[in-house]
Amino acid sequence: LEIRAIAKYIEDGMTILDIGCGNGETLLELLKLFPKCIMAGMDYSAEMIAAARDQVVKGYRPAYYSGDVLNPLQLGDIITLAGPFDLVYTKRCLINLQTWAEQKQAIKNICSMLKSGGLYVMCEASQDGLNWINELRGMVELAAIERPWHNVYIQDKDIEWLEVEGARLERIKEFSGLYYLASRVFNAYLSAQQGREPDYNAPINRLALKVPNMGLRGQSRIWLWRKEG
Repeated sequence: LEIRAIAKYIEDGMTILDIGCGNGETLLELLKLFPKCIMAGMDYSAEMIAAARDQVVKGYRPAYYSGDVLNPLQLGDIITLAGPFDLVYTKRCLINLQTWAEQKQAIKNICSMLKSGGLYVMCEASQDGLNWINELRGMVELAAIERPWHNVYIQDKDIEWLEVEGARLERIKEFSGLYYLASRVFNAYLSAQQGREPDYNAPINRLALKVPNMGLRGQSRIWLWRKEG
């Protein structure tokens, strides 16, 4: 679902950077869809970068870099080698930073890596989206879902006040709400009635992946940042 949502902003021929690329799985899936793109990945974990460098798609191995999204010097080195980029994306990367202050700095650093007119596709977990799902779960007497202890989800109020020099928040895209409603509320409730744990490959979950989101708020959300110029 997240890969499909990110792919909507990609065109063949773009230069793209995946920050927090892990073992390169998302980047390689996108490369299959857009084989003419020049893609690179960056991750804080040297072990993940080593795993990513072992993978090849159709004879093409993307460039991978070890780096810290909070370190402007390291990001500057990547720009010198491969960028600036038409598009940079994160997928549940910023939520691993421990404070909003760090997340805010990361957003600014990432926007600085874009070409003029470039796009940062920020696909991250939303605390407000999780709150909405938990409100619905409470209506049918399901326990609230707790975010992982090591994650800090993005909050609407923080983004509303954030100013990024040389970039602007262009749009917020809801793409996951129907899936979370189906899987975390409907499927969870029906499973509880039957005295079993939810099966996340259940038909209702798979169906929710195939129909439009209809603007429903979900736990995963995309914030689109446009580099001015």
